[in-house]
Amino acid sequence: MMDKVTDKKVKTTLVGVNGNVFCLMAHFKNEARKQKWTKDEIDAVIKQAMSSADYDELIVTLDSYCER
Repeated sequence: MMDKVTDKKVKTTLVGVNGNVFCLMAHFKNEARKQKWTKDEIDAVIKQAMSSADYDELIVTLDSYCER
């Protein structure tokens, strides 16, 4: 995995969210917005996730910014 773009965490889980990558990213974005993340912070995480080599890596990347 790449270097973290922020040390912040979104209080959420990806468990139970539709497994479609667009649903996962939308869920992350919505929760981050609710928790007052800036657009630049959210965009950086999504950009990093989208640069992942495959589906599993995308999930690992998003999950690394989540806190249950």
